[in-house]
Amino acid sequence: MNRKLPVQLIIKRFQHGTNQPSGTTGIEHALKFKQLGQSHKQDPKLYKCDEYLNFNKYSFYDSENNINPHRVPQPSNKKPDLEPKVRA
Repeated sequence: MNRKLPVQLIIKRFQHGTNQPSGTTGIEHALKFKQLGQSHKQDPKLYKCDEYLNFNKYSFYDSENNINPHRVPQPSNKKPDLEPKVRA
């Protein structure tokens, strides 16, 4: 019984009266800004980079496919490395 008393005092000291946060959680702000953004459409002329508005979820994939033929191939254990050719 003597051991429980200090633990209870520590718990009581750091325990608050309510479980509600003292400030906002940020979710309220996110919902408000989402509603605000849906009601106010942006003018595309305001952006300095027009391509920014044309991105979709496959844009990164498309750019990687365009670059892929120019990349150095990965080494393989199936065929040996070629020695570099030096001009004489």
